Amino acid sequence: MVGVGALGCELLKNFGMLGLGTGDEHLSTNLVKGLITITDPDSIELSNLSRQFLFREKHIGMPKSLTAGAAAQQMNYKMQGHISIMPYYIMLYHAILCYMIYSNRSVS
Repeated sequence: MVGVGALGCELLKNFGMLGLGTGDEHLSTNLVKGLITITDPDSIELSNLSRQFLFREKHIGMPKSLTAGAAAQQMNYKMQGHISIMPYYIMLYHAILCYMIYSNRSVS
């Protein structure tokens, strides 16, 4: 999930209530673990509190992705260990790399 602003908070809440990403499946002999990856380069500001309900006043200045992930895990204990926080610059690097590969551009 890229961004846990107003819409991202709503989606993450829904994912938590549905238990999305919490399953463990046995495919052959390999165990496949559900996972939700969250990234957001932003930190929580006072103006976010009125529209992003996962955040509280005590969260001001904290990274949105870490705080939203923790809030989702509090809503559904089964999400423990199923949420991954990826730094935004790594997510951006992967997106650029994929674009270059799939558009047949040189990667050098």
